[in-house]
Amino acid sequence: MAIRDVTIQLIRRCQRRDPEAFEELYREIAHELFNWIFSILRNHDDTDEVLQESLIRVFKHIGSLKEAEKFPQWSIRIAINQCYTHRSRKHRTEHYPLNEEILVKTESSRFKPREVANPRQVLMQKEVLGEINAAIAKLPPKQRTAIVLFEVKGHSIREIASLLSCSEGAVKFNIHQARKKLRRELQHHLGRIRQQKMSPGSE
Repeated sequence: MAIRDVTIQLIRRCQRRDPEAFEELYREIAHELFNWIFSILRNHDDTDEVLQESLIRVFKHIGSLKEAEKFPQWSIRIAINQCYTHRSRKHRTEHYPLNEEILVKTESSRFKPREVANPRQVLMQKEVLGEINAAIAKLPPKQRTAIVLFEVKGHSIREIASLLSCSEGAVKFNIHQARKKLRRELQHHLGRIRQQKMSPGSE
């Protein structure tokens, strides 16, 4: 079940400190929160640590959530904030390759490639995905988060602003900067791919 499908009834039970409700909520949100966190941190050990911190905060503060229907945005914002806190605390600067299953192979992804017809195209597709992932990994945290939420997760500018607790203008700026850097980073490689596709025998 997706976080957005968690019922208000379950949230109310958690707010009443029902132990069984907490276990049920954990089962329903842990996997998706893990994916959100991993898409930002790109390291399994860090993701496990931040996931636990995020879940603790969700369970600790859920009683203060006044509008149960806003639980999805509220819980995801907690996870994103914990990612930033973790990176700041650890002074993380290294980059790790992104997991295609997390960031690219998703129904809502605008980066999702078309189905391919032959082995050569399959190899080219994987190469393009690798280049996209590597380019995203180089982006600054705020730009990377904004572009992932918009292009991969399919959230609107307004939703992203709510999740990141910033203005819609800031979201648009970060998406614009991320796109500009991605275009620059990928221009040479994608141009070569296009040439390969147009060359004789490429079909």
